[in-house]
Amino acid sequence: MPALVTTAEQAIENIQSFFKNPSKYGSVLWNKPSQVRGWYAVKGDSGWVFGPSRIIGYERAELRRWLSGADEGRIDGGATQNQLSSWFRPLDSKEPLYAKLRRALENWLPSGAKFNKAAEIYVLAKEVHEN
Repeated sequence: MPALVTTAEQAIENIQSFFKNPSKYGSVLWNKPSQVRGWYAVKGDSGWVFGPSRIIGYERAELRRWLSGADEGRIDGGATQNQLSSWFRPLDSKEPLYAKLRRALENWLPSGAKFNKAAEIYVLAKEVHEN
């Protein structure tokens, strides 16, 4: 299995990279966000930025291998979510921050894309208490 991120900083860098150029990471995740079950959010310079666990939970070198097809089929969103749970916590859908981030995420996704109703939104544990 590809190597998972080992620090919150690596995951944050991956989120920021994905958010800047999502189509670079494969059309399936960008064009079919209904397949994403875990969205991770961090505050960027101009607002919240998002990335799916299946992408942001792996080290960058491993992502390059996957994108080239070398590790196709070996990417496991469950493994990444387990690893990311060390630094991120899911938001409860009743929290005001959840509604704010869900709207921001839906506005950012491609026009006509459907959000997975079972998907969760995760933020850094410290941001749950700050907002």
